[in-house]
Amino acid sequence: MADRRQGAPTPTTDSAVVSERWDGQDLSGRTFRRVAFLDVDLTDAVARGATFEECSFRGCDLSPVDPVATSLGDAVVDLDQAVALVRALGLRAEEAVPMEV
Repeated sequence: MADRRQGAPTPTTDSAVVSERWDGQDLSGRTFRRVAFLDVDLTDAVARGATFEECSFRGCDLSPVDPVATSLGDAVVDLDQAVALVRALGLRAEEAVPMEV
């Protein structure tokens, strides 16, 4: 995995899910801890009440994940995934513009 900004180490994972199709699967109530998800197809997956603790996601579409109903504690996502989660919260991400005081 790519190095993280500010020299933070990549989180240690105990297992990996690589290039699997989980599209349409019901992950509700399941718990994943310290799992690296790499290029996993989560299209139309249902993750309501799922827990992803200390997981990392690379090349996964997180747009079906409801960040309110899904625990993503200490998860690592890339910028595109972060934007998808922000949109799921009904927010808008914009480039920082200095504020005048």
